[in-house]
Amino acid sequence: MDIHAPKDGNGSKESPFRYINDAAQAAQPGDEVLVAPGVYREYVDPRNASREDARIVYRSVEPLGAMPGPFADALAAKSPL
Repeated sequence: MDIHAPKDGNGSKESPFRYINDAAQAAQPGDEVLVAPGVYREYVDPRNASREDARIVYRSVEPLGAMPGPFADALAAKSPL
C-alpha cells in the first residue's frame, strides 16, 4: 500500500491500496501487508484476525519508512527541528 496511490487501488504491486485500513480489510491470516514510506494518520480496523499459526504482518518496505500517525507525531515532538 502507498499513501500516494490512487484511491481505487486493488492491493496489487501495480495498483496498491492507498490506505492501511483498505489493506486491513482485505488481509487474511498469514498475509504480509507491505507499507510504502509515509505518515499514515488513520484508524485501522482489520476485518480478519490473525491466528497463532498465521499472523497478519504489517511491514514497512523501508525500515522506519512508514509511520502510523501517533508514532510519527511522538517522534517529531522529541526531535529538534
